[in-house]
Amino acid sequence: KILSLIRNDENRKTEFKQTLSFCIRQKQQKDYIEDEIYKTICSFLNTDGGTLLIGVHDDGHITGINDEVEKLYKGKVDNFKKHYKNKLKVRIGEQFYPLVKGKIINIDGKLIYRINCESLKLKKSIKGCYLDNKTFWVRTDPAKDKLEGPKLVEYINTHFN
Repeated sequence: KILSLIRNDENRKTEFKQTLSFCIRQKQQKDYIEDEIYKTICSFLNTDGGTLLIGVHDDGHITGINDEVEKLYKGKVDNFKKHYKNKLKVRIGEQFYPLVKGKIINIDGKLIYRINCESLKLKKSIKGCYLDNKTFWVRTDPAKDKLEGPKLVEYINTHFN
């Protein structure tokens, strides 16, 4: 199933990222890389749901998260998953745990972290997901857009009511 998602390329419901927070060029953790992960999760939740594959280059090449796990998380996948979950809790919120499911997939020795996000449209009690309780992101094809002001109000009124 993962290979099928990759073959179909990035789109409204699929996004690829090489790492969770590891800058491949500088060989260190960078917050701006992590920001993109959580913006993408918010955008999937606020739109039609989707799948984020961490360990896949934009061109569809499977790079894996093995180096990141080794260098930042002492070679332990559990440390990687704990870091991801702790950031999810702080940046997005525990109330979204049931809608965001992560799983490690091994393809030919390369680890991919698959994150499936459900859409909030079906959850009448939740009126949107905000990153850091500040910014609202939606998924477009194949990107994400920040909504503010009247566009944000209109989107929430039409998609969550």
